[in-house]
Amino acid sequence: MSEHNYNFESGNILRRIGVAWFVAYAYHVYVKPTYMVWNCDIKSLTLRKSNFIGSKKHHKFWLQQVLNMMQLDKHKNRVGLTSNEIKTLASDILKIL
Repeated sequence: MSEHNYNFESGNILRRIGVAWFVAYAYHVYVKPTYMVWNCDIKSLTLRKSNFIGSKKHHKFWLQQVLNMMQLDKHKNRVGLTSNEIKTLASDILKIL
């Protein structure tokens, strides 16, 4: 999982989920149910989904934080999204929330 530290409330939960995976799954949940890049070969998939569901009150705040993050693709993410793709998806989700 991600080795990033997020210095904001509930950042420890987002760190466990992973920003790229969180944004991809949120896009699947909130925008387009057929968007499936989140469903990749990750052993912790069940745990990530559980953390996602349990952290719903933080989603909008996290997405806002993602838009301000730099180098989101500095470390390879399992869903294969670039920094620009992550931010575009986050922006699209925020339009709905």
